Amino acid sequence: MVDNINNGPSFRIGGIVSGLDTSSIIEGLLSIESQRLEKLQKQQEILNLRRELFQELDDKLEELMEKVFDLKLSSTFNAKSISSSDEDSVIGSVTSLAQVTSFKVRVSNLVSYTTIEPSETFGKIPASTTQYSDLNSRITPIEGTFYINGVEIEVSSTDTIDDIVNKINSSVSGVTASYNDSTGKLTLSSSSQITISNGTSNFLDVFNLKNSPLIESGGVYSIESTTQIGALTKNTTLTDAATAKGLSFNSGTIKINGVEITIDGTETLDEVLDKINQSDANVYAWYDETADKVFIRSTVGGPRDLVLEDTDSTNLFKILGLESGTKIAGQAASLEVSFDSGMSWTTYYSDSNSFEIAEGINLTALSTTATPVDIKVNLNTDAIIEKISDFVDKYNEVMDYIYTKLNEEEIEDKDWNEMTDDEKKQGLLKNDDTLERIFQSLRNFIYTSVSGLEYSNLTEIGISSGDEGQSYENISKGHIELDEDRLREALSQDLNAVENLFRIDSDENQGIAVQLYSTLREYTKFGGLIDSVAGVNGFISRELWDISERIINEAERLQKREQELWRRFSVMESYLSRFQAQSAWLSQAFGSQQ
Repeated sequence: MVDNINNGPSFRIGGIVSGLDTSSIIEGLLSIESQRLEKLQKQQEILNLRRELFQELDDKLEELMEKVFDLKLSSTFNAKSISSSDEDSVIGSVTSLAQVTSFKVRVSNLVSYTTIEPSETFGKIPASTTQYSDLNSRITPIEGTFYINGVEIEVSSTDTIDDIVNKINSSVSGVTASYNDSTGKLTLSSSSQITISNGTSNFLDVFNLKNSPLIESGGVYSIESTTQIGALTKNTTLTDAATAKGLSFNSGTIKINGVEITIDGTETLDEVLDKINQSDANVYAWYDETADKVFIRSTVGGPRDLVLEDTDSTNLFKILGLESGTKIAGQAASLEVSFDSGMSWTTYYSDSNSFEIAEGINLTALSTTATPVDIKVNLNTDAIIEKISDFVDKYNEVMDYIYTKLNEEEIEDKDWNEMTDDEKKQGLLKNDDTLERIFQSLRNFIYTSVSGLEYSNLTEIGISSGDEGQSYENISKGHIELDEDRLREALSQDLNAVENLFRIDSDENQGIAVQLYSTLREYTKFGGLIDSVAGVNGFISRELWDISERIINEAERLQKREQELWRRFSVMESYLSRFQAQSAWLSQAFGSQQ
């Protein structure tokens, strides 16, 4: 039995015979021996946290690179602004390519678009002999009562429009009703104010009077249908619309400006308009619910033709009232510009209300003008200062971050396992050589001089290195300060000199932004300084691989040690069990002799 125990380390006997808490004893022994593993695991976690810190640094340096890159661009130092003396009539936009200038503008015409206005409504205007129950193009009529000036009037389903007009006129409401079979609208008029309401019927809805305003003119008050009472809706199918007009719809293809559009008649008006608008015909079609009319216009301004062709005799344009509609030609937008204070003028035309007057200068006409509008293009000094200020702010933010990491102390009054990741990171880069190298390199750029230029260093344009009356703390941190007034003065005196200080790039000289960007690039690029420390093949990664192997080996050692301890305790328990059995046998044998 003992041999079986020795050869089977997975079989464990606790303190069955000895009464010992074998599991706790082994756990205690292993706890002492596992300290080396725990130390390795902590080292592994520290290395991972250090790698995260270097990645944070890399991210911050790349953010700084973006601000430095802006100072390498010509567009930064050539930012322009444009102003208009009448922004209700003309507004403008400029790019860095625009020249500083001023000129006058007169807007002659705003763009308009070729439009076809329908010759008739979408729905058929009902005759005055049409019965009330047949006025169901938008809503189902309900017979019953309605009130005019408090007088009850009854309408039945078989009443014609003429019948209803007569009932109103013969009532004591003091209101005269009339129906125009050309417009399809009912008008109520009176020498005094008019009040109307539905009773048990929906008369006001059917005759489109519900939202009609009360109008007074020359002592006469009137209320008129907002739209013709046979008006359809945009959800009406083409087949139903055709039937209402006594026409037929035939499935097929139409052409608008030569672009084919296929329609089968099951579509609603809204769906047909979507097909038209989503096509490449360069038109926009819409339904005016108040007018009950479909309009179509070109989306390209000016006197562009708008051609409708019913190639398959679908009757679509006839149904929509566009076949014999009125075509109104559009006109191009036009304005005049004078660069010599009104002595001479140049006319510009556009198929929109936007004009390119010169390279980098664009104007948008909003209304015609009675008097010239003054336009000025100026150097946008504020935009240049903003870019430089953004660089200064980001530079200080990065230097603060690096300075803090170089000088912060580790947390000592808290157990490691109770700390957050941010707390564990504190102090991990204190006095780090790589971090110190980056910090000193960045701080030295503040003292960089570019020889042979009007402005050779940052101090001359208002960016202080911190030495001029600044606190020792700011000097230690590498802080820089921006004197906007001094910078603005330098820009006004010699913009090109300020620009060259940052972005000159020749065999003899490199501007501060060019040099700084190159240095930051060396730090952050693949295979660069930070990558050599915290990249995939960097120093930290190599240490992590080594520690990972050591952790695996240590874990395997502890596992074998645990198995060995269990084997030994199991053997001990087995021998104790034997001794107890032998002792019992001897006791029994001597007892029987007595």
